[in-house]
Amino acid sequence: MRSVIHPRLKSPCDRLVCGLSLLAVTLVLGMQPAQSEGSRELVQNGGNRPYTEWRTSTTVGLLRRTLLKVYAQAGEVINIGSSGVGVGSGNAVIFAPNANVDIAAPVRDCVADQPGQGVLNTHAKEIAGPSPATGGYAPCTFIPTVSGVYQVAFYGPDGKNGDTDVTAGGSSVTSISTPVINSNQRSSVSIWDITVRSSLTSTADLNGRVFTDYITMILGGNSQFLNSELFILTQDGYEYSTLLRGIDPYGFIFFANAKGLIFGGQPLYHSAPGSGGATLPTGVTLELPVHKTFFNTPSSATKFALSVPSIAIVPAPATSFAFQGAFGGGSFYTPTGAGGTFSFNAPQSGSYQIAIDTNNDGIFDPTAGDRFLEGSATVGANTVSWGDGKNGNGVVVPPLPGNASYRARILLKGGEYHFPLLDAETNTNGFTIKMLNSPGAFSNGASPTTNYFDEGDYTVGSTNVALGCIAPQVCDGRKGINSASGAHNFPTNYGDKKIIDTWIYFPSAAVIAPLVITPSTPNVRLVKRISAIAGTAISTYTDVITGAGAIDDNASGWANPTATAVKSDNSGNTTNFSSLLQGAVTATALPVAQQPKPG
Repeated sequence: MRSVIHPRLKSPCDRLVCGLSLLAVTLVLGMQPAQSEGSRELVQNGGNRPYTEWRTSTTVGLLRRTLLKVYAQAGEVINIGSSGVGVGSGNAVIFAPNANVDIAAPVRDCVADQPGQGVLNTHAKEIAGPSPATGGYAPCTFIPTVSGVYQVAFYGPDGKNGDTDVTAGGSSVTSISTPVINSNQRSSVSIWDITVRSSLTSTADLNGRVFTDYITMILGGNSQFLNSELFILTQDGYEYSTLLRGIDPYGFIFFANAKGLIFGGQPLYHSAPGSGGATLPTGVTLELPVHKTFFNTPSSATKFALSVPSIAIVPAPATSFAFQGAFGGGSFYTPTGAGGTFSFNAPQSGSYQIAIDTNNDGIFDPTAGDRFLEGSATVGANTVSWGDGKNGNGVVVPPLPGNASYRARILLKGGEYHFPLLDAETNTNGFTIKMLNSPGAFSNGASPTTNYFDEGDYTVGSTNVALGCIAPQVCDGRKGINSASGAHNFPTNYGDKKIIDTWIYFPSAAVIAPLVITPSTPNVRLVKRISAIAGTAISTYTDVITGAGAIDDNASGWANPTATAVKSDNSGNTTNFSSLLQGAVTATALPVAQQPKPG
């Protein structure tokens, strides 16, 4: 089925609205050798061929056009070519760094500047790259005079303003070995290449230079399977790979973000209905691209040009992590069901995870009913509410015997990467997302291939969200699932009209804080300590108020007296003994100007 996401997805084209659309934030499983950078990487694992689009329509607020970017130093050579060059209005063009590609003139127009160059029209040439002497293609070239990130666009035969799906034209549209190379490519190209070399005579490729904010592609029909690999580079230096294992899409956008779906500015950490014509829950949106998508592992030169650290930044742990009960006062005690507030300082911005070991088994496990609170953290002081005092199953957390404390743990996250799939009906084999440069051991027991997801039903705002997931392995990845052999797989039609979110991150060192749940009705025993004042009996003072027991449970029905010394200077005064539980003990008709003394 093809459809659109609301409220932000506009109809990209009739067939895209009618068929399957996939939004995939993805990464590559591991390093691979490469003779070029481009569509060669997208098809090297078999499956079906995706066509790379340049069209005028939009999906989730993004133009369905792939603006590729390539870092090149002054004097190096940018080699480009595609199956669209010279076919109808097809072309390959290079724009200067930071140029507005809608209005700026390209610094290289292959059709106009180098006729006959950049024609890439067979799979064999795709594999060989820009090396005509060894069976490759004759590239269109550009030599920068200034180092920087240049921009490359590949227009299909319909030109830069086209908006039409690729058609088979008598051949299998998604064949890897015999792709469509004529005008039936329409607003896409089947083959493209960008290769950086040190000179015109060099045959050594400088890989890891080509990337994009997002890539839009189309397979031209259902029952086509995508096995592509791509790499992701986060802003704090983490590198990931994602291997797709046969996802069945139609038209799709491939990108990486840091929060997935968002509600109230915070990551939702759930999948959601909201594509293929369905409406997202009220207040929920999808974060647009944040991280960069590469076709090989990023080079050190490219990372430097993008101001990305060469080594992934280890998130510093939270400081001053503490729990404060519902009555405040700095106490980590709180009555049953009252909840409280966590506070902490974050040394860097990012996201946090607070886990409460509500079953007191020494393990922080959301699948066992422990309560997890997650969201975005800002540099400096942060507070997080645990307002209902419930565990992960929605049950009020009880006191422990002897007022023993529960343990709460906070982790701050580095390199968080979300991979949302839009309207991907079927994902039988799952996919693999792997951290390639983890900076150390994982403090939460995870591994570089541990992926997270949550397909359970939930409430967001006032909206109850039912996803209809019934298979536990598919539904619940909150504890983390090893994706080395594929994870987050789902059966036929489960992904229809949904945004399926998967994420991964590197945790900081853990910080632990105690919290104590007290009974909501404490037992108290008050024994008279003053029997007279200056020889005058206290006529209305009760000798003993008692509700003594092993546990404070307020069986006597009054609240929180405190041991307070009292002075009364005026006859007829009423003196109150009160405390945090809002109760009082009253003594009346005390003599004038008398000091209390032990009786």
